[in-house]
Amino acid sequence: MFSICAAAAGLAGALFAHYLRVAGPSSLEVALSFQVVIWGVFGGLATIYGPVAAVFLLYPLTEWLGSFRTFGELRLLIFASIVLLVLLFMPRGLAPWLRDKIEVQCPRCKQRNGAWRSVCRLCVAPLQTQVTRPERLVGHQ
Repeated sequence: MFSICAAAAGLAGALFAHYLRVAGPSSLEVALSFQVVIWGVFGGLATIYGPVAAVFLLYPLTEWLGSFRTFGELRLLIFASIVLLVLLFMPRGLAPWLRDKIEVQCPRCKQRNGAWRSVCRLCVAPLQTQVTRPERLVGHQ
């Protein structure tokens, strides 16, 4: 697995050097390294699809903000504030936060199931309490 990832990174580096027409220490800026860290933190460090989704969300936003003269290099400050907000309100990242919203954990086997399921797909235990009769609200009779 690591060799496949290393080969993909090497191919990406070769294509990037071909795109820039030069390969040197000046071609990789510190700002690009910070953006990669921001994508990873924003998407979720423990997932694979989270940082990929963060790239597709944040990179176009970065380029769009960079097109305005008023923002200029302040776009990195904007993204640093986004990272701080994500760390405060979604400490595990965006992807695990969304996953928690759309999945329910089985009380018996701890298997994660879609929120739309009424029984666990592994142990067939009920995931939600079934309301058998309409409950009356207090004060609304």
